[in-house]
Amino acid sequence: MALTGETLESLAEADPLLTRDSLAAAARMYLGVHDPRDPQASPLYGDLAGLPPVRLHVGEDEVLLDDSRRYAERVVAAGGVAELHIWEGMTHVFPSSVGTLAASEMALENLGAFLYDLLR
Repeated sequence: MALTGETLESLAEADPLLTRDSLAAAARMYLGVHDPRDPQASPLYGDLAGLPPVRLHVGEDEVLLDDSRRYAERVVAAGGVAELHIWEGMTHVFPSSVGTLAASEMALENLGAFLYDLLR
């Protein structure tokens, strides 16, 4: 929500879906005048101790790539387990394109295996 990741600029040309302006507009609609660094709005700024294992899937060309990296690093620094999977050529929310993208099916299978392993 605070739009502080370096990849917002460095990947701006590569990301076909998200822009700083569109994300800023969405954040303003969601937050109003609320602080974008409030952990209730942006978990990146919260206390991440005690979280269950986290698995993140992000496209390598997403402007939000840095946020995913920083979140995973913060989870680990807080004593948790985080796995970050960076997918070549994928865009934001690519796992929702099941039936269209092979990577979507692979990501969902990966997430299913992750959850299965946690529940055994």
